Amino acid sequence: MGAEPGQLELEGDYTTRSFLVGGAISGVIERERFEIRPELSVAYGFTDIGDLDLDATAFGTTDDVTATIDGVDYATVRFTPEFLLPLDQLSDATTLTVAPSLVCEWMDGEQECGGGLRLGIEGTSQDGMTGWNISLSADRVGDRTRTGIEASIEHKF
Repeated sequence: MGAEPGQLELEGDYTTRSFLVGGAISGVIERERFEIRPELSVAYGFTDIGDLDLDATAFGTTDDVTATIDGVDYATVRFTPEFLLPLDQLSDATTLTVAPSLVCEWMDGEQECGGGLRLGIEGTSQDGMTGWNISLSADRVGDRTRTGIEASIEHKF
């Protein structure tokens, strides 16, 4: 299929290589009516795009084009004090989780910081055979907002 007059058609292949490493340190602080689980996490990643070899077709002619794309560096640091609050009035095995966070991200030398919040509830059946949880999260870093929902159920046989 060729390009129509006035249109540009690009065709080609490229390969990217990515590397990501990270770690976290966390703890548990027990109080009489709740528990705090602070966590500090860091991550660093790099993606190398390299050369893009393209065939560019426009106005009935085709040329070989090579574009060199710089790699992308990414790093993040996050501090999250997670609060676990037992909901004894619902069940002995139901817990509300509130986890505010502070986060800073670096991408190609530009730094943006912000925060987030995760709210969750989890429980276990009276016989201990079934566990469930659901959580909602939102982060705001710079002008970007990320939201998520997570749900799971586990039954032991």
